[in-house]
Amino acid sequence: MFLAANAELYPDLNLNGIFNILFNGYRMDQSMAAYLTAVPALLLMASVWCSPRSWIDKCMTVWRYISAFITVLAVALDSVLYSYWQFKLDTTPIFYFLSSPSAAMASVSTWVAVVGTAGVVALGLGAGYILGFLWKIPALSRFYDNRRRLTASAIMLLVFGVLFIAIRGGVTVSTMNPSSAYFSTNPRMNHAAVNPMFSLMYSAMHSSDFSKQFRYFDNDSDLSAAINALNEPDEIPTDTTQIIKLREGVDKPDVYIIILESFSSHLMPSLGGDSVAMRYDSIAREGVLFDNFYANSFRTDRAIPSILSGYPAQPSTSVMKFVDKAEQLPSISRSLVENAGYRSCYYYGGDINFVNQKAYLVSSKFETIISDGDFPINERLSKWGVHDDKLWQRVWADVSCDKDTQPKFTVIQTSSSHEPFEVPFKSHRFDNPRAVSFEYADSCMGAFVDSLKATPLWDKSLLVIVPDHWGAFPKGLTDPVERHKVPLVITGGAIDSAYAGHRISTVGVQSDIAATLLGLLGVDASEFTLSKNMFDNRGAHYAFFCEPDFAAVISPADTTIISTREDRVIDGDEDKARYVKALLQNLYNNLDEL
Repeated sequence: MFLAANAELYPDLNLNGIFNILFNGYRMDQSMAAYLTAVPALLLMASVWCSPRSWIDKCMTVWRYISAFITVLAVALDSVLYSYWQFKLDTTPIFYFLSSPSAAMASVSTWVAVVGTAGVVALGLGAGYILGFLWKIPALSRFYDNRRRLTASAIMLLVFGVLFIAIRGGVTVSTMNPSSAYFSTNPRMNHAAVNPMFSLMYSAMHSSDFSKQFRYFDNDSDLSAAINALNEPDEIPTDTTQIIKLREGVDKPDVYIIILESFSSHLMPSLGGDSVAMRYDSIAREGVLFDNFYANSFRTDRAIPSILSGYPAQPSTSVMKFVDKAEQLPSISRSLVENAGYRSCYYYGGDINFVNQKAYLVSSKFETIISDGDFPINERLSKWGVHDDKLWQRVWADVSCDKDTQPKFTVIQTSSSHEPFEVPFKSHRFDNPRAVSFEYADSCMGAFVDSLKATPLWDKSLLVIVPDHWGAFPKGLTDPVERHKVPLVITGGAIDSAYAGHRISTVGVQSDIAATLLGLLGVDASEFTLSKNMFDNRGAHYAFFCEPDFAAVISPADTTIISTREDRVIDGDEDKARYVKALLQNLYNNLDEL
């Protein structure tokens, strides 16, 4: 079912590949089957001593339908969502659905949801019915005398022991985990072999156990030594061309951070991409373009803390899941409001409660938060809420009418360039809905920048424009580095005109935006301990990014990628892999202490 639903992602799959997927995933399938069989085994054991057996049969009827529906639902969700997310089923969709059902389902088209629901119901009923026949095969309830009951119980205990061995994946030291099904250098082949039910269960059991995840160094001194070695400054002269300054006379500019949904470097000709986001491209050519910049993560809830709190994304969880921890994060907004006298506002056309986002923004000292509920119902025509043109119109109406001289910090998060890529826009250049949605989102953002440039507001404006996470264009990018490479643009009349058209090749990542922006504004950024100022050449510059299956570090000289599922270096030098491991372990230590 998984391979059929994602056939376009496996164009070269043959019978040998299918056999390898089934063969290498069998032990994990067996483990999950043993988990589900544990309850029937206990009921069978009880049936030896209990008579009549009717109440046990009723319990089993409930369990077989519950297990059937859970299994079918897990397989269906995994099969459908994989084409969007490119990682196996975990607790993420459950968390998304519980925080905002409408937003969680926005990526899925209506017909897929309807057909999928009907299919899950039909398959669940069918599987539950078939399991009923299997339940009737054991006739242990016939052992009524004590001698036979003792014999049957002994047999059942032995069988239960076999189930336990299957559950743990064997009798070796290591227990069953997702890496047990990994066999190929192609991550998609490994993903097909991983049992979705086991992946979901494993994620739920390990999501908050941060102190035990990614333990590569046995003692703190070795970990600190690796971190210090990574952060040693390069032995190169200070390159002053990689530093920009504000225009003379501008002390506290109005700051705008524009977070563009799913944009990538592959949309811009100036970065060697296609001619899709031409407004973003022209703004980059007139402003300051960082052409060696990377996205920390693959989902928005992981990206927002990276951008606004300088907190790198995590491969196995999202810090925004944990409100108590998210409240402890530093934030650009709080620093500007409390230390520089700014007002702050956040604009998003979707559901602000999605993935605890409102709790995070409120704790980050955003004084005004505009979301879908602040727009008329007739404007909420997107599956994500409000289309980008309406969002930008609201932003411009507020900005242009604001007569307050107090400096403003404004964040605008777009959403239209997201699955299912349905936008109110007719393109004269593209037929592909994906390209059309990016062209539309780009034009809406460009119209706002044009409006700002046409007024005196431009002279005191500082704009930071960055995608929210990895790029969704073109579809099906498999190379991790190319997928995470995104454009960062800093522009506005507040920047010294000498830097117009400037390109900066310093390696950077979204979590570096906080320290870099605050440093440019002359605001203390010492609490952003995991963020690096890209204009400070006294330290090393590198980019850390991750997905559930891997973590990577890009430096000026090296690219190192390690598997987070296996003890394996995917790309790069074995010795340099310790730096990636050190960053991962240090990040999870920090997460555990929040």
